[in-house]
Amino acid sequence: MAPEFENEEDDSLGEPLTPAEVGAAVVFATDWTVGTILNQLERGNIELGPRFQRRDAWKVVRKSRYIESLALQLPVPHIVLAEHPDHKGSYFVLDGRQRLLALMQFCGLVDASNPFQNFKLKGLEVLQGLEDKTWADLQDEPELFRQFENATVRSVVVRNWGTERLLHLLFTRLNTETTKLNAQELRLAAFAGPFVIWVDDRSVASKGLKRIFKLDAANTTGEARMQDVELLVRYFAFRNCFQEYKGPMRPFLDTACRVLNARFGASAVAFDGQLQDFERAITEGFRIFGDNFGTRFVGVGASTRLNRALLDVETHYLALIPHTEILERGDKFKETVESLLTSNDAFIESVDLTPRHARESVHRFSILGQALSDAGFSCQVTR
Repeated sequence: MAPEFENEEDDSLGEPLTPAEVGAAVVFATDWTVGTILNQLERGNIELGPRFQRRDAWKVVRKSRYIESLALQLPVPHIVLAEHPDHKGSYFVLDGRQRLLALMQFCGLVDASNPFQNFKLKGLEVLQGLEDKTWADLQDEPELFRQFENATVRSVVVRNWGTERLLHLLFTRLNTETTKLNAQELRLAAFAGPFVIWVDDRSVASKGLKRIFKLDAANTTGEARMQDVELLVRYFAFRNCFQEYKGPMRPFLDTACRVLNARFGASAVAFDGQLQDFERAITEGFRIFGDNFGTRFVGVGASTRLNRALLDVETHYLALIPHTEILERGDKFKETVESLLTSNDAFIESVDLTPRHARESVHRFSILGQALSDAGFSCQVTR
């Protein structure tokens, strides 16, 4: 099971949206058939590429029952698409990704390595004659196949959305009644670029992230739900774009993704080195703190749950301080953190946040950095 995180950070949109910003967007609904949607997916007009396909949250029974609903022409939830501002007629998915992924997998439109490609239908409640049948088998049932292809899926399209804050608002509102989606899923679509693609790929292979999220070969996504890649994005954002960090996390990470996409071509080697620092920092963090790494293990409000704000700042300095110092003085690093968690009110407040005072979270970097410097560690204080 993936670890619990404290709800310690403000996840607001930053500056509030105005009615004019919302009103400028063009939102319209259209009824597409399953056949039309499959055609759009096959032509690449709806983006649902391999990196999204890895983030698979549905089991085969749930996929199968969605296919069954379409074959029976039962009402199904609508999908919501946002049009790419620079590519008219090309869309990324705001809501409905798992449903579209189930369609692609059943109809064989995914990569051959996908474990659900051409999956057999399981757990059907009405069309039990299709149990263990595939897409090819369905085509041997002309009436059911026609019903399936002609089933209606309401599609809502958002154009001229203008600001990413509007997409985040739509994204959040759409998912209040369902499984909450991580903002990184939207970031991966809206800010697709060389850094975002690279960091997503690296997160899948990261031993450090697997250890934090308690993932193994049998559970490579599960409950992590994109939190793993977002944690890695946070590390690179704080290390390279700290001057942009003024408050809420979402707009900061959005900005960092845009900036790092632009820098990536000239800085790819540097990012590889920073990734090695990250992996080393996670290894040393668990060696020094054990299971308390990234938790408020002492002081007022002590907790065994992971705290992203604390995990960010501990990883940041473990990555920056020379490895030889960490090996020799790990106990002193732990002692410094423990002292701040028990006696420094500003540091405690910076990792124990409510939306009302989220901006104070920036101080955790300068406070810990200065304390480590005062303790004799060779590190430049991040301010």
